[in-house]
Amino acid sequence: TYEWESDESIFTPENVQTMCSVEQEFFGLGEYPNFCQINGTTLQCNQPTQTVTHQFYGSIGSCPLLSFESVNATATNLYNNLDDPKLSFFLGISTPSRSPMYSKFSRSVIQMGAPLEGYVSEFDQQAEQDVDYTKYYEDVNDRFISAFNMKSTWLESAYRERQERNGLRVKWYSSTMVDIESNIIASGDFLLAIFSIFFVFGWMTYQMKNLFLSTFCMLQVIFSLPVAIVVYRYVFFISYFQFIHILVIFLVLGIGADDVFVFYDGWRIAGNDPSVLKLIEEGAPQEVYLKKRVEISFESTVGAVFTTSFTTIVSFLATGISPVMPIASFGILAATAILLNFILVCTLVPAILMTNHIWFDLGQRPCCSQEEDDEVDTAEAEALKGNDSLKGNDTQIGDTERNTERITEKNTETNITIESIPRIKHAHSEKKGIELKEMKEGKETKEGKEMKDMKASESGMEPQGERRRSSVHIGSQTDIGRSDSVTTDIEKKGAGGDQKSSAFELNPPDEKEVGVGEAKPDSSLDKLMVYGYYPMMTYKWKGQFVIAWGLFVSFLILGIIGLAFAVRLGPPDEPEQFLPEDHMFAEMSDDLRENFVPGDLSSFVEVTIPFGLDGFDRGDFNKYEPGKNRGSVKYNENFDFFPRASQEAFLFACNLARSKDCNQEACSFGKFAHPSDDAIVCFLPLFQTWFASRNPGLSTYNCTRSQFMSELQLFRNATTPGISTTDKQKLIGFVSDQLKFVAITVTTSIENSKSTVKKQDARLDVADGLAGQINDIGPSEFGMTTAVAASSTWVGVEAELGIVAGFYQGIALCFPIAFIVLFCNTQNIIISCYAIVSIVFIVGCVLSVVVWKGDALGVGEAIAGVMVIGFSVDYVIHLGHTFIDAMHTYHMSPRFDRFTHTAKSMASTVMAGGITTFGASLPLLACQHRFFPKMGTLMACTVAFSLTFSLLFFMSACLLIGPVGPVGDMSWFMEKGGCADYLRRIGIMHSHSKGKGTAKLEEKGLAKEGSEQAAKGPAKEGSGEIAGNETNTSSKSPHDEQKHQPKLAASIQHQSDAKLKDERAAPADIESPAPDASDVVNM
Repeated sequence: TYEWESDESIFTPENVQTMCSVEQEFFGLGEYPNFCQINGTTLQCNQPTQTVTHQFYGSIGSCPLLSFESVNATATNLYNNLDDPKLSFFLGISTPSRSPMYSKFSRSVIQMGAPLEGYVSEFDQQAEQDVDYTKYYEDVNDRFISAFNMKSTWLESAYRERQERNGLRVKWYSSTMVDIESNIIASGDFLLAIFSIFFVFGWMTYQMKNLFLSTFCMLQVIFSLPVAIVVYRYVFFISYFQFIHILVIFLVLGIGADDVFVFYDGWRIAGNDPSVLKLIEEGAPQEVYLKKRVEISFESTVGAVFTTSFTTIVSFLATGISPVMPIASFGILAATAILLNFILVCTLVPAILMTNHIWFDLGQRPCCSQEEDDEVDTAEAEALKGNDSLKGNDTQIGDTERNTERITEKNTETNITIESIPRIKHAHSEKKGIELKEMKEGKETKEGKEMKDMKASESGMEPQGERRRSSVHIGSQTDIGRSDSVTTDIEKKGAGGDQKSSAFELNPPDEKEVGVGEAKPDSSLDKLMVYGYYPMMTYKWKGQFVIAWGLFVSFLILGIIGLAFAVRLGPPDEPEQFLPEDHMFAEMSDDLRENFVPGDLSSFVEVTIPFGLDGFDRGDFNKYEPGKNRGSVKYNENFDFFPRASQEAFLFACNLARSKDCNQEACSFGKFAHPSDDAIVCFLPLFQTWFASRNPGLSTYNCTRSQFMSELQLFRNATTPGISTTDKQKLIGFVSDQLKFVAITVTTSIENSKSTVKKQDARLDVADGLAGQINDIGPSEFGMTTAVAASSTWVGVEAELGIVAGFYQGIALCFPIAFIVLFCNTQNIIISCYAIVSIVFIVGCVLSVVVWKGDALGVGEAIAGVMVIGFSVDYVIHLGHTFIDAMHTYHMSPRFDRFTHTAKSMASTVMAGGITTFGASLPLLACQHRFFPKMGTLMACTVAFSLTFSLLFFMSACLLIGPVGPVGDMSWFMEKGGCADYLRRIGIMHSHSKGKGTAKLEEKGLAKEGSEQAAKGPAKEGSGEIAGNETNTSSKSPHDEQKHQPKLAASIQHQSDAKLKDERAAPADIESPAPDASDVVNM
């Protein structure tokens, strides 16, 4: 297209010469004769009649400067024939309204030929022909870039710059060039994945505080991508890969890092499991207790990682059943990548964690000898024997002769207290020479001082410099996950020395004893959750959690509003654009619609009505290779066009197409066909005239069959007025010198810019109705009853409707599966209902953003709408599982206790995973390809809404409504039905008689503090203890008596609903938020 810079006529001698020179850039290519339309008679390129060059110069060639009179005469002829679509084609839309008339716009169209030399038809080996066309247009692209001196930069296509020549703005467009440019842009956008990798790597390093772990865990995530592609290509035999599949990289980065965080936390927490500590205490070999630690890590994390991975895989597989192949292939690749990432997390990450623990936590690198460590062990053992300050109080541990130390850490989540743990000497721990020297010289070590303090405390004396603390707390899961575990501490300190900090440890743990003073969260997210989120949610005013109630109601309203907007989402009104809005190719569609005289037939839907076809045999067609083996046409064996009845039926069809009414909104003129004389291409009347001129006295009705067929074949290849050779070759189908089909072409009054729904209505009501009427009157014995109204536009309509259908199919599949997964994971119907309602609201809010932006339900929205279900499950399922596990593991019955445990032990992990995915999506916003910024926005919105609804709506519901105790649990229902005992025996249902943690502590005989604390009564305010009126109700089940298990020194006390009503507001001192007495669980 051409646009003159001033508001004057574009048709001046200089401008016409400029337009001619621009078009010569195309015609001047040496390969143009091989791709142009061929004149059937001369076998030379046809003159491009729809070009400015042909209108003003008469032919392509040189571009001399024409006289003003010549240019003005041609322009006047165009103005005077506005009713002729062939001439008004060159004029701007405002031309008729101006007096005198003039146009500041003009345009040209160059038709290319098909098939190429060596091919039978344009559909013969179409993939190979497409390759030849693409190479040609690559040359065209290079030539135009060179002619206009265009420069591209990264993330800035040359086509986004305004192109002018002599003050004339020039734009050009080709669908093949669009594909070429899209691939170039996608290649540049792909490099932005590097920034996502750096962000995820940086965030992973910050969270883990360990460069070794973050590096190799990041490599594990990245490694899952090429493996997934290999499986996708050589196992599923899918070779289709386009720009849409690049999105998988950004998705896997976020999801993979989330899985690593969960497993990492599980590994750190497993180091403090009593069974692991027991093995170390008993002097078990390193491989034995490390194996146990890995087993516990798997038990606590693999289920959660599998559940979240499974729901995400299901959401992508739901897109895999889409009838739109690109979306389906994307879903398959994404699901494959998530599955392989899960497998690698379960296999490689444990090995990475184990290697880091042995090499850097314990200092046992394969390159270093252990002989020196063994010598130090022997010397230190001798020193310990003579150090009275390190002798333990044997009365605290019965008959044991081992020295003990007090290990104190504060558990801000569950307030579980453990009085003392035997101090372990590990044979392979690296030693510090400083404390060893102190012991040899008889100096008091840190451990010795602690033992003195213990004795002083028991005798009623205050240790110097410290406040007496008679209750000690094991650190929370979150705190432990962010610092050295008890296991590692014991291994390091077992011989009296601390381990040297690893070079890979970016933030070595503080050497200060955790239990002395206040234990503070280690990471910024932990601090945010403990000092910000938790006090905010538990703030009370007049006995009510006012902020929690406000958030619950606000997000309930927001979710309903989001759903109301989401239901408005529908298919797009026009074909989806993927290039930037300021890109030349994207602007062209707007120019053609807004700046030129309407009536150009190219802006309306073209329909072909064939006779003689019986469908299509796809055979070995592979939908993932759309350009290959597309199949073959099945011809009607009864088709015969020679009989008079067949010819008359064909002419009836031409006349019916012209007169067919159309009252649908998509039709512009009240008729199905466009009113232009060229709207209907019906070759038979032209052939009959041509036949009569060549055969005087004969007609197509009274000639012989051989005459009819031979003349028709000559007519098909000859250049004749009124119809192009290209059109005739499409409409008259000779195959191996046999007439197999004939067809009519109808340019309808349905504009391409009309919405998908409107075009579909016109198709079903008018186009299909027209074909039905034609078949009703056609002679079936001659195969004239197989007419269909076919159009490439219908393919686009079906694709867009397929996107919508696939979206709703995915929603219908994912929501029930998500609910089942949630219920199986939490085994609580109430929590599952909270979670599924939260997910519904999240999906509604994400899709409402699409409506707010003015977008429709396109490819990106269809993927995101289903994907968000799998993503949002990841957040609520961790919180819901932790809330339920607070009772099953720690016997926390009141909802306040369980909320506190969940908020402090899981909220920061959920937030960390959300930040990873959110950050991985941000580089997408900088991409040129419009699909990627759209998906980046949808991914970011998904994470944002998932985090806010899970932490503020879902958690508010748990805090305010419950459940309390086992209400809503599967066990609760089974108890009512009498099936509970059986389900417990076969391991399907949780047991409420004893928490997992309680059983483990009872087994190890580690819980003694509870009985002592109960005997002492409430502590004085400010003593560092938590006041409470709990009593020690230690008991033993008959099963335990039979097994002769050690006696439990302190039990976990159930809380009643009545006591829950008396919950006090959290104190103002958020440094150490303490719940009221009913919220305390002591051991």
